[in-house]
Amino acid sequence: MLRGLSRTSRDVPPFCIMDGTHTVRAVNLVGLRRAGLSTAAIRAVREAFKTLFQRPRILRLALAEVESGDVTAEVRELVEFIRASKRGVCFGPRDGGTEESLLE
Repeated sequence: MLRGLSRTSRDVPPFCIMDGTHTVRAVNLVGLRRAGLSTAAIRAVREAFKTLFQRPRILRLALAEVESGDVTAEVRELVEFIRASKRGVCFGPRDGGTEESLLE
């Protein structure tokens, strides 16, 4: 999902909300709940999101960290999407903004 006035030429990972230019800010919790995902599946997606996008790091290493844990079908979809991207994926906030700061 893209917020208003957002723009990107990169791939937006599934389950994410994009804001600004090439920046994923949060997990689309409303969409995940409407899709009928369990609380455990949503928690797994949020944890993977934090590992992948919350702080600047080498994406290859973050993907390996996510894959080293228990991987749900949704997390696998997220990882496979990122690995299959030809244009690159949007990155996490560089200004220290987090999902929680957007909810205030």
